[in-house]
Amino acid sequence: MKKKVYIAGKVTGESYLKCIAKFYDVQQELQELDYIAVNPLEVVNDWKTEWKPAMKKCINALMECDAVLFLPDWKKSQGAKLEMHIAEAMQLNIYHSIEELYQIDKPLIITTQADA
Repeated sequence: MKKKVYIAGKVTGESYLKCIAKFYDVQQELQELDYIAVNPLEVVNDWKTEWKPAMKKCINALMECDAVLFLPDWKKSQGAKLEMHIAEAMQLNIYHSIEELYQIDKPLIITTQADA
């Protein structure tokens, strides 16, 4: 079963195009690694939504995920800090890079002499 990974990072105060590119790039990478990527921009789906209603939608989406991938700028975001608090309290798997996620989460492959 594919794991759902929520992407957390700074949105408020970011330029529209920069924000879309940042989250989309990570979403694509996760999908290429066979994860279900939950992009908060798609969850909210309206750039003009105010912070509180947007966070309600994001928190609901976060609660349906197996893990959270925090982007490098997450500490600059009030919303992402809240998402970190919730992820820790709910004991979700927390990652800070796609490499970390993949290294920890990838299935163990055992090679035998016959396979070589």
